[in-house]
Amino acid sequence: MKIDHIKKEIFDNLIPISLSIFIIFSVFNVPFLLRLFFFIVLTSVFLLKENIKKSFNEYFNNIHIILFSIYCLFSFIFINSDYSFSHSPQILNILALSFLSIFIARNSASIYKKTMEYSIIFTSIILLVSVIIHWFVFESNFLSASLFLKEFSVEDYATKNTLGVFICLLIPYLIFKMMKNLSVFNIISFLIFTISIFYLFSRTALVLYFTILILMILTLNRRILLTSLLIIILIITAAFIFKITPEKYNYLKGMSNQQIKINTNYDLESAKDVFSLSSYRSKYIIKGIEGFFENPIMGKGLTTFQQNNVELDSTQKILRMQTSHNDYAQILFEQGFVGIFMIFYIYYVILYRLFPLRKKETLVNFKIIQFLILIISMNFINLLDHALFWIFISLNNMSKETSKNKIIY
Repeated sequence: MKIDHIKKEIFDNLIPISLSIFIIFSVFNVPFLLRLFFFIVLTSVFLLKENIKKSFNEYFNNIHIILFSIYCLFSFIFINSDYSFSHSPQILNILALSFLSIFIARNSASIYKKTMEYSIIFTSIILLVSVIIHWFVFESNFLSASLFLKEFSVEDYATKNTLGVFICLLIPYLIFKMMKNLSVFNIISFLIFTISIFYLFSRTALVLYFTILILMILTLNRRILLTSLLIIILIITAAFIFKITPEKYNYLKGMSNQQIKINTNYDLESAKDVFSLSSYRSKYIIKGIEGFFENPIMGKGLTTFQQNNVELDSTQKILRMQTSHNDYAQILFEQGFVGIFMIFYIYYVILYRLFPLRKKETLVNFKIIQFLILIISMNFINLLDHALFWIFISLNNMSKETSKNKIIY
């Protein structure tokens, strides 16, 4: 009995620690082999813990996730006539991450809190060090997702938007922690997250940050509403003290864009252009919708959007294979009505199981906000083949029994 208790304690901490490190490494710029190592470690730990035969029926609680990943594979092989596993890491990522997500969803009730706790601790430390190095050492005009494992000038700057989404996914739980315990660490973590959101100069992250506060108000929970209003007042006060206006933010954003342009060959847009129909994001979203009307039922096949939107350099070599910067437009293009229906069915199942518990447990309100932020973020970037999507849908997933009775954390 004592050995079983020790084994349980080890797994109860090892899984959340491994999972939080894997999430962080999937967001920051780290070598692929390092991500793969933690993926293997995490999957192995789950396989050692799980009694698959005994728990087989319980996995069907997650049939909505399993069916979507199967349809992604079907779409890739049978609809995309030019499919190639060696040239399509997207499908391999989806298969690997969906497999992992089944184990996470199966254990979400027991690992959610600790995974969020460790993720906030590790991310706060990393961001504190990163902000200091970016500002004082590199004198950078923006915060990147670099872990300084290679030269800063050759980093992938595009990942800073994904980092911004990740921070916004952690903020709802951090605010929940602050409501329970206004400790020095929680306050410092919130300040670091807020400064990082601003310093990233990611409009996606900034929009999501304020969306969190609006969703908190919409809960109509008195404590949550007052907390949201207090944060808004503090942000307005800070903006007034430091004279931060929309014009100044756009100027600083422009400065960060100039730094990126020096180190990359990306064409960057002004603030006005980003929100116009002539912007590159709008152009690719329109292409996604037009492609949907050509094959509305099942789409053109997974990965075909990138195959149809290749950018070449002056020597006709592939410069990049463009994504839509909007998962829903890309799913419509590649997987049609069936694909978009299946992903919205996943959203429906998760929210349907969470909503009945929002009045019983304050945390559930923040889980709903966290999940809605994930859904909204997919309008701005592509996460379908990213760990953030699969891990956060599985962490917010809940069994039918838990939803009908009471939440267990």
